[in-house]
Amino acid sequence: MWEPPFVYPVTIKITKDMKNKLERACTERCTSRSEFIRVHLDKILSEIYPKEHMKEGG
Repeated sequence: MWEPPFVYPVTIKITKDMKNKLERACTERCTSRSEFIRVHLDKILSEIYPKEHMKEGG
């Protein structure tokens, strides 16, 4: 089972629109939701929370 390399110290509010986009991308590109999360989680979070903010702790 895949484990994340570290825990993001943030809480993300998933809007209905975001959820729909994630599910559509998962259906189109990946064989399972876990595969989608494994491949795309870092990219998604880096877009929402830029790396500079992560380094500063928030």
